[in-house]
Amino acid sequence: MRPSSLLTNHTYNLLRLYVRSSEYTFIIPIIVIVAFLLVACGSSTETSNHPASTPTRSVVSTPKHTPTPPPTPTPKPTPTFTPIRPTPTHPAYLPVQPTSIPTQPPMIPASILDVAPASMSIVGHLDCSKTATVYVCQAAVISGASNQAPLHWVAFANVAGVSFSPAQGTLAPGTRVLLTINIPVEACSATFFFQGPVNTHTIVWQC
Repeated sequence: MRPSSLLTNHTYNLLRLYVRSSEYTFIIPIIVIVAFLLVACGSSTETSNHPASTPTRSVVSTPKHTPTPPPTPTPKPTPTFTPIRPTPTHPAYLPVQPTSIPTQPPMIPASILDVAPASMSIVGHLDCSKTATVYVCQAAVISGASNQAPLHWVAFANVAGVSFSPAQGTLAPGTRVLLTINIPVEACSATFFFQGPVNTHTIVWQC
């Protein structure tokens, strides 16, 4: 039998006793308090023997969201820049004509000058004619036959007033020219010069 039923019957018996014995009126309040305490203790004992059922929680399993990893980016090929080099433009070159090196002709020896008379002296009263003012004499300038080049010559004297005709010229190899020399009559001594490329001849004059 449950404790709560015992308490209830006990309370009922107390009430019956109260009705039968009114003379015990002064103890009724005490009995009521005791009964109330017993009922309270019985309720707490029943509650402790039968623990309250704990509501069962229904756990709804929520699917866990597994984050999808982002797609791995495909590496883009690095563009390779090839520098564009300008094509060098060359000006049109004209063919270079070979420079001809002039060939020097063989060295030709200079011509030798010769004169006549061979005595290299002129005596006025013997070899020359005389006028009132001058002596007129003659001499020859000669280019020998062995010369290989023209002979350039010139004639002059060491005394003023003496003239040569011609006074200069050019002779081919193996040729000669006859000169007329005018000497003042007062010049009784002089020297005549006949100059060529490499040599000079002199003729002594006396009146």
